This record gives sequence, structure tokens and C-alpha cells, in this order.
Amino acid sequence: MYPRNSASLPRISVGAVVQISDGAVQTAGVSIVVRPEGGAETAGAGTLSYGATSGIVYYTPTQAETDFTAFVVVAYKAGCIPAEKACYWAVSDTQG
Repeated sequence: MYPRNSASLPRISVGAVVQISDGAVQTAGVSIVVRPEGGAETAGAGTLSYGATSGIVYYTPTQAETDFTAFVVVAYKAGCIPAEKACYWAVSDTQG
């Protein structure tokens, strides 16, 4: 767990996005959406990267995306099985 609304956020390991037709792990062309608790799903404004050997999708959210008690990050691509990660913060972990 790390501070909510922090200006210096670690990346989140979202998971592998897998092609349905052949099982290939995607290492390019993946998109991110973020759905905050009580908010609407929007395109991720943070930084997306891939593991060099695993193809795991990593996402570093923006400070604004973490200004909620919880949010979900979804990595997706057409024709693929998406990956998601739910993130929760304790209200007392707010950093000003």
C-alpha cells in the first residue's frame, strides 16, 4: 500500500493481456482504462510499460487517478483477454 494522492507513485503490475486466438502475450498496442470508486471509467493518463521477459503490463497512475479510496486499472486490446488490478488505499494514507 502506498499513499493516496501521492505525487510519486510506484507502478502497478496489472497482468498479461492474452490474444484469444493463439494465446500470445501482448507486448504492444495495449490500452489502459481507470475506474475510480464512485467515478466514471476513463482512458488512463499515466505511464504504460511492459515486462521485457514476461510481457506483464505495468501502469504508473497519475496523482489525480489515485485521489479516491479505491480504483481499478484495466489493460485491454481488441481480440484479447483483458487484465485488471484493483487498488485500495486507507483514507489515513493521504499525502498532501
